[in-house]
Amino acid sequence: MKGGAYTRSRSAIAGYSAQWVLLKVYAIEGTAFCTNLLARRGTTGYGAEFDIVGIFTFDPLSIVKVIENPQTPIGQWVEVPYAVSFVAFGERE
Repeated sequence: MKGGAYTRSRSAIAGYSAQWVLLKVYAIEGTAFCTNLLARRGTTGYGAEFDIVGIFTFDPLSIVKVIENPQTPIGQWVEVPYAVSFVAFGERE
C-alpha cells in the first residue's frame, strides 16, 4: 500500500465484544500508529497492544480481488474474506 501500511490483526472491539476477530487494519501515513505499525514489520510474536481510533468500512481491495477472480461464479452470492476493514486515524491517548 502506498502512503501508509496495513495488517491483518487479531482485534477486539471495545465495549462490543470480548471475542477476538481477524480484521484488516489500515494506518494512515504520517500518524504515530503508522510509524509504530511499520516498526513491527518483520517481527514475530505479540508486541504491546495498540488502542486505536478510526472507522469501519468495506475493503474495496478484498471485494475486487474476489470479483476479478475467474473462479468466482457469476450471478451467485460469494463470500469475500476480510470484506470489512478498519481505517485507523491514530492511537487513543
